[in-house]
Amino acid sequence: MFLYFEGSEAMSYESFSAITIDVEDRVAVLTINHPPINLLDAVLNGELTSAVEILAADEEVRVVLVQSADPEFFIAHADVNDVQQIAGRSADEDPASSPVHVMTERFRTMAKPTIAKIRGVARGGGLELLAGLDMRFCSIERTTLAHPELTLGVIPGGGGASRWPSLIGYARAMELMIGCFDFDGAAAEKYGLVNRALPDNELDAFVGQLAKRLE
Repeated sequence: MFLYFEGSEAMSYESFSAITIDVEDRVAVLTINHPPINLLDAVLNGELTSAVEILAADEEVRVVLVQSADPEFFIAHADVNDVQQIAGRSADEDPASSPVHVMTERFRTMAKPTIAKIRGVARGGGLELLAGLDMRFCSIERTTLAHPELTLGVIPGGGGASRWPSLIGYARAMELMIGCFDFDGAAAEKYGLVNRALPDNELDAFVGQLAKRLE
C-alpha cells in the first residue's frame, strides 16, 4: 500500500496485486506487474479500473505514467476466454459496456496528462489501453504492437476500433485492425501509433524528463 499526504491528513491507495503505484513530485508511476505475461484478465483489468479512479481523485497527482515491470511484455493481450465471450455477444449489446472498454475510456477521459512508456509486447486490449492514453513512447528495439482480434472473429471492442481511426487515420487504422500485423517500434512511430520510438537506453530518461515538465 502506498501513502501520500495532503496537508496533515494521510491518505492511502488501495493495495494491489497486479500493479503498483508510486507517487513522487506529483507524478504517479503505475507499473503493471502481472506475471507471467501481463495478461489483461479480470484481475488486471479490475485493478486498472480501480487505479484510474483513485488517480483521478488524487489532487496531489498531476501526471500519470504507465509502464511495465517486464521488458518483454507491456500487456500481452486480453484474456482469450473474455474475448470469446465478447465474440458470443448478441449484435444489440453495447460494446462500450465491456469491462476493457470501460477501463480504457476512463483513462482517456481522465483530466490529467497520461503517458505510456512501452517496452515489450502490447497486443489487443493492451494496445487499446495505449490508445486511451494521451502520449505513447516506446523502445525502438523492444516493442511489438498489434491488434490480432480479427483472427478470433472479433473487432477491437475495447476502444481500439473507435480511437485509432482518429489517431492515425482511417486507412492505417484499417491496416492495423484488419491486417493483424505486428508493428515494431520503427513502424509504430511511422504510423503514429506512438509519439516517438527511442533507443532503449534513452527511453527512461526522456519519458522521466517529460513527466517532470508536465507536473
